[in-house]
Amino acid sequence: MTKASLDFSQHRVNGEVCVRLYNGNAYVLGRTSQEKLYSEEDASMDPLTTFDPSETSGFITINAIRLKKYGLQMAESGIEL
Repeated sequence: MTKASLDFSQHRVNGEVCVRLYNGNAYVLGRTSQEKLYSEEDASMDPLTTFDPSETSGFITINAIRLKKYGLQMAESGIEL
């Protein structure tokens, strides 16, 4: 069951990672992927005109960005949620 869950979670994982190994540690120097949820523009607070730091709903608004992008990617791929 655990292996099947891990396999499913990695189904859409792709890309490359540049890693430096030094003194028994691994350092990620960079990464690229065709299917990524992170967007520097979306992560910025500047374009979020509806975000009000004094409200607790702002926290939910910021965290929902990742889920919205995931939903859009699934819809573009023809995958129904």
